[in-house]
Amino acid sequence: MDPVRGACLDNSLEGYTVDEVIKGFDTVHKRWKGGLAALEKALENSASVHRVEELSTAKTCCHVFRSVWNTYRAYKLRENWKDKNLPSFLKIAKDELENLRQALPVVKKDGRQGFHGEAFAYMFNEKSISEKIIRLKSFLSQGK
Repeated sequence: MDPVRGACLDNSLEGYTVDEVIKGFDTVHKRWKGGLAALEKALENSASVHRVEELSTAKTCCHVFRSVWNTYRAYKLRENWKDKNLPSFLKIAKDELENLRQALPVVKKDGRQGFHGEAFAYMFNEKSISEKIIRLKSFLSQGK
């Protein structure tokens, strides 16, 4: 692996420790996932034209929260890198790969997902997710 291990996320922590951010996004993801299951059940017989859009947005949020959790866990390992961290790092990469595999069909079906209204740009889309999947597969095949 390249000795330069990515961007510095310290500025994004403002007022929080990396451990607090990791714990917070783990909690948000798990609770959101539970709420998503309840939303899916509540809307399963809905005839609303907004049903699909609401579910798509809720699913995307769940995947984004999981990805942020993975990002900060990986960041913490990279900032205090020791070779013994590699198995944990690979576990995070595998979790992110699975997260992306689940997110991709949602984003494929709903082109609104990933768009940032203030920036008038996509922060992610089908292409960027597909490319990240390819990079993670390649990385994981080297780390086995």
